[in-house]
Amino acid sequence: MLLPMCFMSVIGGTARFSDRQRSLFYKHYFRWAVRAGMKATDLMCVYYEKHFHEDLEEVRQRWGIIPAPSIQG
Repeated sequence: MLLPMCFMSVIGGTARFSDRQRSLFYKHYFRWAVRAGMKATDLMCVYYEKHFHEDLEEVRQRWGIIPAPSIQG
């Protein structure tokens, strides 16, 4: 959806990070966050409670949710 408030929250949020946290964010999470945000369905109006009984992988696939990468080592 490319909302300016989302971009501004990234700038504001990373300003409070330590140097190590900022480096980790940009190295491991930034590209994932952009890709996941562009692919995912708008989840604002989803009643999550109604889907707790469903398989997590099926829900992720249906709504285009890409899990965050894990950090190795």
